[in-house]
Amino acid sequence: MKFGIRIIACIAMMAIALTMVVFTAADFRQVRGDSFVLREHSGRVAVFSGADNDEPLAITDIELENLPSSDRNKLSSGIVVSGEDSLLKLLEDLGS
Repeated sequence: MKFGIRIIACIAMMAIALTMVVFTAADFRQVRGDSFVLREHSGRVAVFSGADNDEPLAITDIELENLPSSDRNKLSSGIVVSGEDSLLKLLEDLGS
């Protein structure tokens, strides 16, 4: 009987742990979302995870001085991009 109770308790704890992992992952996706912000960082175009984030996810090799003034102006206030595909396309456009 004690063995059966231990098995049931282990299964219940595993179910609780799995539920916590699933909800934590869902909350992370909701907070992170799929939006990125491109801004200037140390004279280069950088990718940030949000408008209020000061630490870039990545700093590109795209130098601001090589961009047209219209792009530099947009980057000074931040360019919001939804989705990774849109981000990569915009970075490709800025880098060419």
